[in-house]
Amino acid sequence: MGVLRTDTRIENVEAQLKALDQTIGNFMESQRGTEESIARNIRHIEESVKVLNDFVNHNVLTEGDHITSSLEDITSRLGGLEKQLKAIKNNTSKPISPSPREGSPSSVAEEINSEVTNEKIEELETRLEKAEDERNQAQALLDETLANLEQWKTEFETATTAHADMEQRLKKKIDSEKRINRNLFEKVQEMKGNIRVMCRIRPAPSGTSGEELVDFGPREPGDFSNSWGKIRMPVERKNAMGSIVRDRKSFDFERIFGPEESNDDIFNEIGDLIECALEGQKVGIFAYGQTGSGKTYTLSHRDLEEGSSDGIIPRTLASIFETAGETSDRYTYSISLSVLEIYTNNIYDLLKAPVGGQKIETRLEQATVRPVDSLSMAEEIIEDAIAIRTSSSTEKNANSSRSHLIITFRINRESLVDGSIVEGLLNLVDLAGSERSAAEGLEGQQLQEGILINRSLLSLNRVITALGQGTVVAFDTALTRALRPCLSHDSKTLMFVMVSPFKRDLSVSLQTLEKGQEATSAKLASANRKDARGVSAPPGAINGAANPLPSPTGLRFPRRGNPSSPAGRNTPGTAGRGTSSTTGRGASSQRGGRGSRGGAPRTSNSRNS
Repeated sequence: MGVLRTDTRIENVEAQLKALDQTIGNFMESQRGTEESIARNIRHIEESVKVLNDFVNHNVLTEGDHITSSLEDITSRLGGLEKQLKAIKNNTSKPISPSPREGSPSSVAEEINSEVTNEKIEELETRLEKAEDERNQAQALLDETLANLEQWKTEFETATTAHADMEQRLKKKIDSEKRINRNLFEKVQEMKGNIRVMCRIRPAPSGTSGEELVDFGPREPGDFSNSWGKIRMPVERKNAMGSIVRDRKSFDFERIFGPEESNDDIFNEIGDLIECALEGQKVGIFAYGQTGSGKTYTLSHRDLEEGSSDGIIPRTLASIFETAGETSDRYTYSISLSVLEIYTNNIYDLLKAPVGGQKIETRLEQATVRPVDSLSMAEEIIEDAIAIRTSSSTEKNANSSRSHLIITFRINRESLVDGSIVEGLLNLVDLAGSERSAAEGLEGQQLQEGILINRSLLSLNRVITALGQGTVVAFDTALTRALRPCLSHDSKTLMFVMVSPFKRDLSVSLQTLEKGQEATSAKLASANRKDARGVSAPPGAINGAANPLPSPTGLRFPRRGNPSSPAGRNTPGTAGRGTSSTTGRGASSQRGGRGSRGGAPRTSNSRNS
């Protein structure tokens, strides 16, 4: 009956998730429409202001300058005419000498001269009147233009102010819509258990024969979206008669990216997680799979020509600094990064220059954290660090990464409005190849590398499973201790399961998918626990996660027990210690799980397998 009730709860949670996912999809569609409408309004206002500004600058001001110039020219001409008229009048007002005898040559000349002078005076007076009329008209036009200019300036200032007010209102509306969107996103992530598992099938090289490729079955939608979410892998098994039977095994993921989908498609799907880190949350993104399955390409690839196929790391850098620039009027950001390599369970600081050709081994709390203030600076630092990462040749890859690479961004954001500060953490992790060491032709040192790699990967898988199930967690390898800050109940974890498309890799691909399926099951278990309790997973599930620099020893944290059961109730002399129950699991109450100094949990004696 208990199993049936559990199955029923899981089915109820899945149904709720589907309904909520549909609601989110509808909201996002409406949100996109709202944002597009707001963007159109902003563009319309900006274009109107620009047209008005251009009109004032190129028409009104130019016309005003032309009128002023014409008026000055008319005034200058008028002054010249006045001077000429005055000179003529002065000449005609001179004393007249005794008139000569009528009919004499001098008398005729004077008459002709007098007529010419009178005509000239009349002509000049006419021109003067005309010039005065032109000046008066020009002055009236100039006065009207200046009056209009003042009106247009007032309208322009009013429009500019209205534009600024509208822009502020629209920004507030956009921020409000984003907060609503973010709350819905957070709710969905909480119901999913904050653990997301996706799969990517690496594209085969062009010209590869179809006979060499695995048939992954029909593209069926997943439980949490309408995208491809189920893989049906070909397997062989023996029936009761001992005969080999060909069958298919199903693996479920939140989303599966086919060979034709690009790095751009992947980042569009997970970009919200980068925004979560910018808003003060802890995020971890892992690439898990065998050597040659496309982990490094998905995470680190750089497209130097167009940037369209850049991997998650370069796109994340661009997104962080783009967002910081776009929101600089509301926030100030302090961004720093560290780059660690874990090789054979030893931790190396890749931001320190090698000495004598040897990388610098370090402790977690001593790792270099370097501030970065530009995209180019961050890209250069990461490229230099990746260049010295350990690699060697295997049968799967001539340049196989034999270590785990962890790039950590610490993002401090301070509000310019209220002074509030949030601190986000983002881990981008390129895990070493997960293939079976002996089967891949490894021997000697490479064989030992492979053994330690698989041991650390198994430990990581156990931590993720325990995170989803709320059971005891053991951070018992350098890898899990380094990732401990983003492996907590309040973090967001995304695992990319990378799969080869080739039949020759089928056995390793099945093994990889099995591990990915365990993480998917952990996600559903986490969602089921939250639905059963009606609250988020208990902080005691992974206590002490706020400490980003755990001690080197693997700590085991007690599971919150049922307060009504003997195993979950503190009794005298047992506070702070996990007591064994009849099922063999260590359990303690919340109070008992805190331990002593600084609230650090005590080491559990139970073994987490």
